[in-house]
Amino acid sequence: MSKLKSAARSLNSVLFRLRSLNGSRRIPEDLRAELGALVAPIQDDMQKRGVPFVLLIIPSPIDACEQYDIRVDTVKYPRYDRRRISGTIDSLAARHGIRRLDLWTPFRAANACDLYYRGGDLHWKANGQALAARLLADSLVAWKLAP
Repeated sequence: MSKLKSAARSLNSVLFRLRSLNGSRRIPEDLRAELGALVAPIQDDMQKRGVPFVLLIIPSPIDACEQYDIRVDTVKYPRYDRRRISGTIDSLAARHGIRRLDLWTPFRAANACDLYYRGGDLHWKANGQALAARLLADSLVAWKLAP
């Protein structure tokens, strides 16, 4: 397995652990460091290939949509923060100088509940994909990565 694929798989594992900690007081520093250490080799590999690296931060509908079918019990997890996971990833990417587009704010502004399927299917509907595509295209132009 390539270093890039290995880093991507490890990154998924860290993101899963990050989600499980969302009701905690704070994200442990070792997990933040591990996440940062995994992103750096991906960015380096992309630079060596001459390919721009852009991180698209996609909020979970559980976090972005207050009325989603699956909800966090805020009585049981009073420290739950809907913005924590996207915000943590965004701040880590910023620390590493990574171009990124965080869809949290635009999805919330566009009524996130209308952008995702329901019934436990965490994927975007066509309008969610269209919004993300438009925002990413606009960002690529602004970053001078596309005409």
